Order: sequence, then structure tokens, then C-alpha cells
Amino acid sequence: MATYIKTMLFGPTSGGKPVTPDKVDPLVNGILEKIQNEAGKILDVKISVAPLTVGNYVSTYLIIYDASQPAA
Repeated sequence: MATYIKTMLFGPTSGGKPVTPDKVDPLVNGILEKIQNEAGKILDVKISVAPLTVGNYVSTYLIIYDASQPAA
């Protein structure tokens, strides 16, 4: 097996509505489930948050996993 990463980026949507956990969690969980269903092993999930503009932030999820091939 090789080690791969999957990067997911979330930021404010147009109209100024913030991205909330109820929108982000299903997307991240879907990727984690897909990796595991394809016989991948999740090694780590790293999250960082950075200011984008005044009052707006962007969050990045970095999923590190072992698998025989990268997840699509």
C-alpha cells in the first residue's frame, strides 16, 4: 500500500452565509467512508482554519490514508 492525501477546502458561500458543520460533516464523512470502503486505512485527519477576508474564514481538511490507489 501507498500513502495518499485528500484535501478538502471549505469557505464562505456567495451571499455571505457561513459554511456550517451540518453542511461540511456529511461531505467529509462521505470521503472517509469512500476511502474505507475501497480498503483504505485512514491514518490522520488534519484541519486548519485561516482568515480569508474580514469576518470570513476558510477551512482545509487534509485526510492522510493508506490505500492501493488514490481515492477518486
